[in-house]
Amino acid sequence: KEQTQQHYEPRSQGRSMNTLIPRNMASSAQVALGRLEQQHGNIDEFVRARLGYTSTDELHRRLYAEQIDNIGLAIANLDKGNGFVIGDQTGIGKGCQCAALMSYGARQGKPIVFLTQKSALYKDILRDLDTIGVRDFTPFITDSNAKITVEGGSVLRTGSNAQQDQEMKRLMGAGNLGSYDAVFTTYSQIQTVKQKEPFRRDFLRSLAERGAILICDESHEAGGSPQTGWQSNNAPLTRAEFMRELIDTALESGGGLVYSSATYSKRPDVMDLYARSTDLRYAVGKSRSLEATLKVGGVPLQ
Repeated sequence: KEQTQQHYEPRSQGRSMNTLIPRNMASSAQVALGRLEQQHGNIDEFVRARLGYTSTDELHRRLYAEQIDNIGLAIANLDKGNGFVIGDQTGIGKGCQCAALMSYGARQGKPIVFLTQKSALYKDILRDLDTIGVRDFTPFITDSNAKITVEGGSVLRTGSNAQQDQEMKRLMGAGNLGSYDAVFTTYSQIQTVKQKEPFRRDFLRSLAERGAILICDESHEAGGSPQTGWQSNNAPLTRAEFMRELIDTALESGGGLVYSSATYSKRPDVMDLYARSTDLRYAVGKSRSLEATLKVGGVPLQ
């Protein structure tokens, strides 16, 4: 470990988690943080103001220094219309970082869409929102007939499939989320049903067209698998294709992307998901596709 990692030095003055960083990434991380402070001033004050905390002390009570550094970099990227990957390993608090960025996006008046692996994880992000001080948060959950027990024993319930579709139609007609603070959905919720697109896709498209901030938790799951075998020209988009369409629409409409996964880069065919909104797109020349480039470069390039 001593040969390949070193202690991370947070730029924030908050509590440190005493984390490690790969030695060959440490210098680049400090350069990025230095550039951020040159452009926006002290990182603690920058993040405090963007998240709406009344004092730096409150910011430090809610978030660790490593999380504040990441959130600052993410906000700066979102402000430029770019995406950001939170690739920390387990235990660093990716959920709290996602929660903070959801709060930031909502403060900018953007629709927030939280996508994750399974509905059981909804309660985790609600807990993380509570941890950072966001109270009375009301999500619209796309799952039908859901019953989700959250911290404190309260239960979130959703209506039947027809009732959920009706509520989504109402929100689309209203042009905003109304009393809801965000939309929660899973990657399985956007899959085709009997070779047909679920209405949820049109609902999410409408939010992307309004410049939504997409928070892609467990983002490696959003990439899908490469298409194999015969496929009809009239076949609906696969989950992977739909996610790419949704991302492109959100970016074109002034939205943003946050990806969160400890294993985001484990497959070359998923990496173009990130290249749509991050500087990864600059790693590929015009003569070769991203997937082909990554296959040639292998794990080191990923």
